[in-house]
Amino acid sequence: MEIARAELDLAPDGFAVDPRLEEIDLGDWDQLTDAEARALDPATFDRRMADKWDVRVPGGENYAQVAARVTDWFRGLKADTFAVSHGATTRILRGLLAGLDAAGMSGLDEPQGVVFRVRGGEVVRLDP
Repeated sequence: MEIARAELDLAPDGFAVDPRLEEIDLGDWDQLTDAEARALDPATFDRRMADKWDVRVPGGENYAQVAARVTDWFRGLKADTFAVSHGATTRILRGLLAGLDAAGMSGLDEPQGVVFRVRGGEVVRLDP
């Protein structure tokens, strides 16, 4: 958010942090490459790659858990809002707002450093 605010010539502070928008908790796999995570538990890794919605990362979250917290966040919005988050959380949030099912959400890309606008059920990537 500080980077976005600087680009808009806004003061670096003046925003709220909400833990419901934090990136997915990768638990025991945090900071590991896919190969390293798979080496720890190949069966769980393969199940999760096939079903990120229901299969929880050991010590972390699955997509359903992230969806529950971001749903709670967006249902509480009272005005137009600019929010900043990370790849998987943004993927899930975009999918929920666009009305996608679990497979549709899992198929979305996870671009970094981009802006999406949501109006109604339409999610549009805004490119410069």
